[in-house]
Amino acid sequence: ISSFLKLVVAVMTVSQLSSCAVVAVGGVTATAMVLADRRSPGVQAIDKGINWEASGAFSKKFGDNAHINVTSFNQKVLLTGEVKDAGIKGEAGAYVKAMKNARTVYNELIIGPNSSFTARSASFL
Repeated sequence: ISSFLKLVVAVMTVSQLSSCAVVAVGGVTATAMVLADRRSPGVQAIDKGINWEASGAFSKKFGDNAHINVTSFNQKVLLTGEVKDAGIKGEAGAYVKAMKNARTVYNELIIGPNSSFTARSASFL
């Protein structure tokens, strides 16, 4: 039993060390990204919050009727993508304008069918 217990402790220790390296690398990467950005960490956090809140709300509210990309920089928000009608375009812009931390909204949504995943992926090549 003693050797079995030693084996279990050794396996648990090694498994924890491997995840520690992943956390350390992730922390270094995140720190480098924050330092490379001219915005303060607080503004970066606000921009990220705007992106997450608006993107989540649009997914829930509009579903497949819209494909909306939210980009925030210094609390200035750019909306791009496709929506089915002018009503959705207006609602999306109004939602972001009503957000506490959004200072300016640029609504560049296009009224039309959603672009396909392959069309969106091709723009990255």
